[in-house]
Parts: sequence; C-alpha cells; structure tokens
Amino acid sequence: MSGRRSLFLLIFALGFGVPSSAQAACGVPSARAAYETPEVQVYERAKNRRVRDVIACLRATGKARKVDVRANDGMGTDEFSTVNEVFGGRWIWTSLLGSAAESADTREERLTDLRTGETFSIVTEDEFNSRTALAVRGALVVAGEDGVIAHFTDGNKVTLAMAPSTGLAVSGARVYWREQGVARTATLTLPAADPARARPLARTISRCKPRRGARLALRTESLVLSRSGGAVWACRTTRGRNYRLGAVDNLRPLSDRHVAYAKPGLIAVFDAVRGNYRELEGTSAAASASALLASGPGGLRAWTASRPAATVLTADPAREVALGDGVAYWLDGAGTPQVAEL
Repeated sequence: MSGRRSLFLLIFALGFGVPSSAQAACGVPSARAAYETPEVQVYERAKNRRVRDVIACLRATGKARKVDVRANDGMGTDEFSTVNEVFGGRWIWTSLLGSAAESADTREERLTDLRTGETFSIVTEDEFNSRTALAVRGALVVAGEDGVIAHFTDGNKVTLAMAPSTGLAVSGARVYWREQGVARTATLTLPAADPARARPLARTISRCKPRRGARLALRTESLVLSRSGGAVWACRTTRGRNYRLGAVDNLRPLSDRHVAYAKPGLIAVFDAVRGNYRELEGTSAAASASALLASGPGGLRAWTASRPAATVLTADPAREVALGDGVAYWLDGAGTPQVAEL
C-alpha cells in the first residue's frame, strides 16, 4: 500500500470513525439509523423519490430485510412506519399509519422475525375495523369483536377468547383483557430469545455526543441511551444533553421523549425533554408514558400524569401487574385476575 493511500485511510479513520465489528456486519453508520440496539439496526433506504423502504439488519446473521415502508405520493396520501420495539433480539414490531384525502385513516401492526423473515400483520384501524394489538416475543396479540388471538410469526395461532374483548395488556407471557368489564387472563408459551450480543461503541448522533468509551444501549429516532462507567445515560437528539439515569436496566422506549427503566425494587419513567423522572417502589411493576404501576409490601399503587400523587388500588398482595389503555391489571393472592380504572 502506498504511503499516500495509508495516510488517507488514517485521516478517514480519525475523522469519521471506523465501525465496530458488530456494526460492520450489516447496516449503516449509527448517525443514519432510525432505531438501534446491540442486536438490531433499523434504517431507511430510498426506493424512489416518493418511497423509502424501512430496512432492519440482524447483526447475528448479517441479514438485512425490508420490514415496512414510508411513502408520500404528493397528492395527499401518506404512509409512515414507526418502530415500536424489538423483542428477544430478533422480532421487530412496527406500526404503519396511513392517511388519504378522501378516506379514513388506517393503522396496520406488523411483527417480523428478522432471523427467518416470517411476518404477521393486521389492520387494526380503518373504516371497517377497530382492534387493539400488542406484541410479545414472537407474536402479535389482537383483541376486538372476534375475541383475543395470538398470531405467531411462524404461522401458529392461539385463540385466548372468542367473546368481544377490550382493554388489552401484557406482562411478559401473560395477557390480560376484559369481557363485559370482567378481567380475563391467559399465559402464552413464547419462543426463546436470541442470546444477547456485545454492545457496540456509542457514536455521536445529531447533538448527542457519548461519553468516552460509552457503549450503545438503545437508540430511537429521538432518544439515545448509552452505558458508561456502570451507568446509563440518556440524551434527546434535539437537545444534546446527557442525563445520568444510574445503574439501571430493562430499558424500554415509551414515546419520543419517555423511556422506562428499572432498578432493584422500583420502576421509573424518565422524561428526556424535562430532564426529570417518576419512580414507584415495587417488585412487580409496569410503565407507560403517562402511568406507573407497582406492587410492594404496601399493596398496589398507581401514578398517572393527571394526578399529583400515587393512588393505592389495593392493599392486598398483587403480582404480574400490567397496564392497558386507562386500566391496571394484576393477579390477587388467589391468582384471580383483577382490573381497575386509572
């Protein structure tokens, strides 16, 4: 190799950075990604002037797959896909929101197995349908007039209820719903998760510059979470300030500004715009962007954004708690499902 070429490569590496082996397997530089975990990276690839494919790369295999689309025909029809979450290091849950000038808005939920390419999708909102859907590891659970059905990406289907159902919520493999206001529950058998992968080095993304030696924990289109010095740091891409969350785990994006995390004995939600957080103590807990639910020695307590203080839902033992749309679920001491409005 000539001296001039060697000098050029050295300058390129110093100025732009060389991706780690985990990043080099497939995908794009972190600054161009839309969503990223140590196992998966999601990015856009232009198909033409009006259409951009949403591509997801599974680093364990180096395989990149189209999982959804973003498009605008310039005449009032728009399709926009969002990444909700990655489960088990390989199943990616996306939502496709569609609008058109002369028809009802639509919503389609999709779960894709990035290892096999198998997928399941269903329209949950249009002029004919109104369903709810939540993803778990390997399956989309759908509730509506037809009951509650778990659709696995490998083609298997498990019917949990046949009566009209509302208030869908999940806690791990446990599914909750309501039939005529009465709480129901069932437990699914889920496929095993992929092994965790080593975290790649965190990169500068928009205004978010990681601490020296930090490793990527999670990146969404608006949030960057990294680990450094035994602590998690959170940054919003439009602001550029790193907030220390501490030695936390179970990171889960809840909105474009909220992220849930856990410490031993508590659950919390961090607001990256205001730079503050809300915590509740408990050994069984759940979180959304506007609510916290935690069960401990003092019973089951809930906090919502509309109330200044936590509310005691029950003083009795509660376990396997979950949050639905405006409702809280749990199992009582006898293992009977319970529900309360928030």
